Amino acid sequence: MKSMIGWLLAMVIAFSIAIIRVTASLREMKSMIGWLLPMVIAFSIAIIRVQRKRPPPTAELPVRTCRYCTEVHVGPVGHNLGDMSWTKAEW
Repeated sequence: MKSMIGWLLAMVIAFSIAIIRVTASLREMKSMIGWLLPMVIAFSIAIIRVQRKRPPPTAELPVRTCRYCTEVHVGPVGHNLGDMSWTKAEW
């Protein structure tokens, strides 16, 4: 998160400098493109880096001891034991 704040601060500073330069002289419009393009690229790279660092969402599966086979199962695992068959709701 701190690296993203650093990138954002750098983008704001660079953008401010580019605006000041353009408003000072409209003839320097070409130089504004030279300032904006690297800023857009750097901002895109910063966003991509932050997105890649986030861990993927994980669904927490329940871990419980099975009442039929006395083993530990992760998630809704069922047994087909005739009358002893069970579902996740019975768990």
